[in-house]
Amino acid sequence: MIATKDRPQKIEACLQSILANTYKDFEIILADQSCNTSTQQVIKKIKSRKIVYLKLLSQGKTRALNRTIDIARGEILSFIDDDIIVDKLWLEYIQTFFDQNKNNQQIAGVFGK
Repeated sequence: MIATKDRPQKIEACLQSILANTYKDFEIILADQSCNTSTQQVIKKIKSRKIVYLKLLSQGKTRALNRTIDIARGEILSFIDDDIIVDKLWLEYIQTFFDQNKNNQQIAGVFGK
């Protein structure tokens, strides 16, 4: 889940890094609060069905991320900023951690580099 505003070059690099992951069972929900259509053009250029694009008229990162939560279909939610480039094993590491700790009811989230 990603909130972005007026940073098309950053979000393109971010999305490409996520799409290059070895783990393939995921969706990317992108909440765009940009003042123009440049981010939307990036999404059209990438042409991935894994990206769920939301154009939001309201402003605020928290509001945008809450909107992404509202429509998420997965069991594990991951939040990153639009200027992050993830490792190709990033999603696999997250899934493996939760798989290995599925009986631990105290784990609600993880974080890291």
